[in-house]
Amino acid sequence: MFFLNNIGKSFTLPFTITELANYLSVDRSSMSRELSMLKKEKFIRQDRNKITLLY
Repeated sequence: MFFLNNIGKSFTLPFTITELANYLSVDRSSMSRELSMLKKEKFIRQDRNKITLLY
């Protein structure tokens, strides 16, 4: 379950990035690389388990 704020652009993952990668059946390093690219391109902001969409 994701917890959305009142704006709807932020959510908190109820598990770690490693657990998310396992759940999605993807390699953790690949997923981390993709998240890093999204941060670099200013699509998201990530603070631990909280992810904010920046569009």
